[in-house]
Amino acid sequence: MTARYLAVIDHPGGVTPESTYLDGYKLLEGILLKPIGLSIKSGLSVYNDSDGIHDNVWDWSLERSVVADHKIVIDVAQYASSAPKGSVFTGNRIQAYLSNFRVGGQVRLAPAVYLTLLGGGSYLGTGGALRPVFNFQITASPVDRWTFDLSAGREFLGVTPRAIDRSIASTSVAGTVQLAVDSRTFLSVRADRRYWSDANRSIASETTLRKILHYNKRFFVDAGLLSHGGPLLFPQLGLHRVIDLGVWWHEQTGMPLPLGGNAVRRALGLEIGRAIAKTIRDSVEYGLEHREEALNYAMQFARDMETELADKFISMYVNRWTLGYGELGKRALTELIARGTAAGLLPGPATVEFLSEE
Repeated sequence: MTARYLAVIDHPGGVTPESTYLDGYKLLEGILLKPIGLSIKSGLSVYNDSDGIHDNVWDWSLERSVVADHKIVIDVAQYASSAPKGSVFTGNRIQAYLSNFRVGGQVRLAPAVYLTLLGGGSYLGTGGALRPVFNFQITASPVDRWTFDLSAGREFLGVTPRAIDRSIASTSVAGTVQLAVDSRTFLSVRADRRYWSDANRSIASETTLRKILHYNKRFFVDAGLLSHGGPLLFPQLGLHRVIDLGVWWHEQTGMPLPLGGNAVRRALGLEIGRAIAKTIRDSVEYGLEHREEALNYAMQFARDMETELADKFISMYVNRWTLGYGELGKRALTELIARGTAAGLLPGPATVEFLSEE
């Protein structure tokens, strides 16, 4: 519930969120807390008709969370390449094989900052010495919607028999910038600089626009928390309700569950604080008095909701509680913040004052 009263939290800067935009999306994609993640890329085959080159790659990757957002990673890959006899791409043999393995992990250094280190070896199908390979990657999202990626690594070329037999390796440095335009649209720019063991150098760059046309709700998580319109839509998503937290909170406290509020810095003073509270109340009152007009305006943000369902959704968030907490609402918010502070989820002290516009 939001209200005509502004909760004044005695803590400079408010509450620092532990989870960020990037953290949330990594969780939804099954990257963070998936107990065991096995990825198999097998049978990828590329055939170059003009030169008769046939390249195959098989890749198995195992990820397992160990503590919180940290995980270990094991990756094994095998490359096979063939070319016509006598071709410039064959060298001494018309077929060649290359195997790689890497072991390491990913560490969450800070909210939305991840460091990945992998090390291992590469060896030819004909035997010989084990040659070192490595990968380093740091990914950070210091500003919501923006993700920055810096990586470096060493690997051996796994295409054409000649390149495999000559053990051509590259040491690379790369960087990526990605902007999440919205929850379904991503724009990224990547640049890759490589230094090759045969004295060559290369620079590659690419720009990618990715658009998710439809979400698959079957994410790799056992359970999740639904907010906003989720409690109304979960049956349509094929989800099962474990517990209704609003009902649970009422059973625990006998009070309504505060869903949201507005906070103002104490340094702004009472006059500005009361002006803000009055402006919010006037806006809510106007919306309630012109419900049909307000609903029609809100429908442009309703995504896949029908009008009737959207009206029900709005009623959950804009109602009599929005115009004023009242004594019961104040006790409910105070209790929620006190419990959050006691659980270590909010910084102390749990001091809340309510500022009316009068």
